[in-house]
Amino acid sequence: MSWFSSLLLLVSLLGDIGLVYAQYDLSSDSEVTTEYIYELRQERKFEELEALAMKTYQDAYGEYKSKKYSQAGVKFKELVFLYPGFSKAVEASYYMGESFFKAGDYTDSRDAFTRVIKNYPNSIYYAISLFRMEQLGFKQERYTEAIFYHQEILNRYHAGTLTIPPEAMKEFDVESFIDASNYIGGICRYSIGEFKDAYGILNEVRPISDFYGFSQYSMALCLVQQDDIEGAIHQLKAIDSMSFAGRIDKALKNLAHVSLGRLFYEVSRYEDAVDEYERVDSSDAENYDNALLGIGWVYIKQEKYEKASGYLEKIISRRRSSDLIAEAKLSLAHCNLGLGKYEEAMDQYRDIKQNYNLELELAGDPRVSEVYQGIFEEMDKIEEIYFGFLELDEIAIDRGLDDIHRQIQSEIQEVRRLQDQLAGLEMWFSGRSTTGRNLMLGAEFGMATIAFQKEQLLEKDIEELSIEINLEVEELEQEKLTYSEKVSQEVAIEEQYRLGYKVQVEGESEVISLPPPEEFGLTKDVSGNITYSPSKYFPSKKREGVLGPIVEEETTQAPPPEEPESVEGATTSGEEAPPSEGTEGSQ
Repeated sequence: MSWFSSLLLLVSLLGDIGLVYAQYDLSSDSEVTTEYIYELRQERKFEELEALAMKTYQDAYGEYKSKKYSQAGVKFKELVFLYPGFSKAVEASYYMGESFFKAGDYTDSRDAFTRVIKNYPNSIYYAISLFRMEQLGFKQERYTEAIFYHQEILNRYHAGTLTIPPEAMKEFDVESFIDASNYIGGICRYSIGEFKDAYGILNEVRPISDFYGFSQYSMALCLVQQDDIEGAIHQLKAIDSMSFAGRIDKALKNLAHVSLGRLFYEVSRYEDAVDEYERVDSSDAENYDNALLGIGWVYIKQEKYEKASGYLEKIISRRRSSDLIAEAKLSLAHCNLGLGKYEEAMDQYRDIKQNYNLELELAGDPRVSEVYQGIFEEMDKIEEIYFGFLELDEIAIDRGLDDIHRQIQSEIQEVRRLQDQLAGLEMWFSGRSTTGRNLMLGAEFGMATIAFQKEQLLEKDIEELSIEINLEVEELEQEKLTYSEKVSQEVAIEEQYRLGYKVQVEGESEVISLPPPEEFGLTKDVSGNITYSPSKYFPSKKREGVLGPIVEEETTQAPPPEEPESVEGATTSGEEAPPSEGTEGSQ
């Protein structure tokens, strides 16, 4: 019989077990083992089958104890599907789930624990399998499913039928087991928006539990979501007075201080916020970076940009691999924007867009558009499911089916969570930010603000320059008018000097007395030459004018008048001269 024929027969005998097993790529040794196992089964040699199964079980368990969880998981899986009648089938199924769970293979782990819950409800591995399914639901964000398994655990516990295997007792006893389940159940309820129920479940965690501190912190988050800020502050402050084991104590208290800082920031109690941030231990790298960023935000809010810059630069210089570096750089760019350092801010915004942009990293990959389109398709499907639930909920309300109504509301919350996650994934995948914090949007906003501020400054400069030019023009016009008036005045003064009228020079008045006009400036020397000399009557005076000193004119020679012919026998004044010869009188 061929191997293929043997496999077909095995499928017919084992049903879905064979179908599942056929999905695995078996080695050549496994193929031989498969045929051999079939022959043993045909010959009904069950003791030999049990022996082979036990050997495989021991090999797989050895791998598990050596922490080779992936190899152990594969061996346990072969054991479960090849030896369904094995006496330790429930243990093999459980350890298959445990191996894959610790290896991070949650899909195979889920299959294994589901097998235990479905096929072995009365085994000691049932409750621990429920708990693992609750954990898987939380890890895979199937919160409604996790809540279902948590409720099953509580039902078993209250009924007194909850048992856990001895190997699990090393991890926790029954009460600690319930504390762990309550903590996860509370967190899952918080995640789907059932804050009041989450608070009640988390409050059931005992103070001696390792989960108590984180339960108290999560209860504070529930109060925040219910807008009870003062209650949340009181809850977080109480954590500081509690004592927890080892590193949990420091980490949890630092986390509480960071959360208190953020709450105080939200209610504008900025001094209290800075005080809480400064109480975070610097050795707690992640929380300390969050505290530095928080202080930076406080000072930015108060427009104390220089102070804010100092704290933000610490994040950038402390940890090059921190997820907060991009956020710190963006906030630092905002500080430079506030300080008017536009060129520095612009360089920082460009750096963010170039170095923290997922779109640039994935550019050219043909799979990107396919995945991106898939996100939108999933969003459309989720939206259809959402509206379908709304219709069912209306029917349940109309028929008074309260239990179904509550279940549908829970599912609606789950759908909304999925919608938010897909929207966040779309934002992250679109290239706005590699940290999912809208860094690209913040950088683009900052760059636009700088462009606007520069435009405003340019308009202001133009307006101021225009005012200055107008003032200078007015001054020049005034100087021109003054200059013209001075020139006119000096010309008039000079003319007045020439004419001998009353004049005013540099604010001083001066009256000039002149001889009779006919003798004005005329002198006659010994030779009989007549000269014109105004300086004789106008004392020499140096005067400064707009165009320079006013210089008096040089004395000019006047042409001598024609002398009349001498008359003999002239008489003295008053006597009539006798007529000359030949005149009419003598005739």
